[in-house]
Amino acid sequence: MRPMPLSEHPPELAALAALSGAEQITLSALSPADTVALAAHRLGLQVQELPTAVAELVRSRADGNPFFAEEIVLALRDLGVLDIREEGSQRHCVLHGDRDEAARLLPDTVQGVILSRIDRLNPEEQMLLRVGSVIGRSFPYQPLRAALAPSLALADTDLKLRLEGLAVLDLTPQETPDPELRYIFKHAITREVAY
Repeated sequence: MRPMPLSEHPPELAALAALSGAEQITLSALSPADTVALAAHRLGLQVQELPTAVAELVRSRADGNPFFAEEIVLALRDLGVLDIREEGSQRHCVLHGDRDEAARLLPDTVQGVILSRIDRLNPEEQMLLRVGSVIGRSFPYQPLRAALAPSLALADTDLKLRLEGLAVLDLTPQETPDPELRYIFKHAITREVAY
């Protein structure tokens, strides 16, 4: 769990902490080097392939938060500021513009970055995310389809293609395949922003 003031701790937390063998592990922020390595890995790159300006932006903006670091580079990719190219078996990253321009395009909070990514989607995909967020963090395909039917006329194959596109963008990866097709929001914050 994320840290919270002692006054807000639910009684169940004290009961869990009292169990024999219970151990509390406090996680600290990632180091600047680990933050950049995670961001590069998220794009399928070696650390040295991430442009220096982007690495600096990730270090300064993410402040050791792994989810924020990932969302920064995904947002830059979605904006077309970062271009990932495959050459043979190697992936390369090209920065279009400069660090200041990239920083200007990104909101200051992780919620803002996620919202900017969602805002760039087409209206049908935005609707899928909104309805999915109402269903829950994890949402089965059939209830989503039924909820969308009155307002969004998409054939089954089109709806599944759009959901696959959202999975590729790493907003709602597939949790289970057919016949129990289910998607999940990558992070609780992603669901909250979509909601």
